[in-house]
Amino acid sequence: MNSERVRFVTFDGLDATGKTTLTEMLHSRLDAVVLKTPPEWTKPLRDFFNRQRVEMRFLYYAFGNLWVDRFVLKPLLDHRDGNGLVLQDRSWLSTLSAHELRGMSKSWLDMGVILARASIRPDISLVLHVDSGIRHERLIGRGANATDLQNLKYEDQMEDKFFQWAGRLEWNASRFDNTDFSPMGACDALARYVQAS
Repeated sequence: MNSERVRFVTFDGLDATGKTTLTEMLHSRLDAVVLKTPPEWTKPLRDFFNRQRVEMRFLYYAFGNLWVDRFVLKPLLDHRDGNGLVLQDRSWLSTLSAHELRGMSKSWLDMGVILARASIRPDISLVLHVDSGIRHERLIGRGANATDLQNLKYEDQMEDKFFQWAGRLEWNASRFDNTDFSPMGACDALARYVQAS
């Protein structure tokens, strides 16, 4: 890992691809700081905004990205000495992809691009993939909620959207296929990848 500065890595992917599990495991393995968007303190509002018009829903998720960027990530990167690693569970790629697929207008998406470009760009943006059959088993096993079930109708297009938005934002995005890994195996592989990048 580059020892001269803090590295910033984002994790996006469909539901039940291992984003939260792996960021938490990598936190311990690599002594990384983990950020989540939307931030925990906004979670009580999530169900409310998920039931609103697409523009209101977008504002909730965009606010989460901006708040984490401005009030947590930027100060952390500005004040952390030497080497270090910051991992973020979800990013603008999830926000833009999900809302485009939900029919948000081009003008709103363009505003999202402006906001995303004003935010700190990750060094690496990882898009986690798990084959749909295994993902469905995981969703059922963890008790799929209404948003999980709604997202299933977008699953065939969502991963492509992550990469389209990464290209538009000029982010360094890579796909990590987590289908055949155990959580520990995936953590080992990702730790090696992040340290080598």
